[in-house]
Amino acid sequence: MPKALAGCTTSRAADGPQVSDTVRDTLVTMMQQDPQQSGYVATLWTVAMLALALFQKLDLRLRPTTVRSALQALDLRWAVQAGDAGKDGS
Repeated sequence: MPKALAGCTTSRAADGPQVSDTVRDTLVTMMQQDPQQSGYVATLWTVAMLALALFQKLDLRLRPTTVRSALQALDLRWAVQAGDAGKDGS
C-alpha cells in the first residue's frame, strides 16, 4: 500500500478518508502541544503544518483536507484561550 494511503483505513467514506488510530493519536498529541515543542517557529498549528508534521513523524503524506476532516471527526478545533484575546492590541 502506498504510504499516502497507509494512514487511511478506507479510501473514501461518506465523510471522506478515515485515518488510522496512529494518525488520530498523533494528531491529538500534537494539538495538545505548542508547535514550538516540535521545532516550529509558529505558536499555533495550521492544517498545513499538521500535515507536514505527520509526514515528518510518520513518513505519511496526507492532504490538508484529510487532516482537517480528521480534526473535525475528533472534535478538535482551535480556540482562543481566556486572556489571549486582544493581546495583539485589537
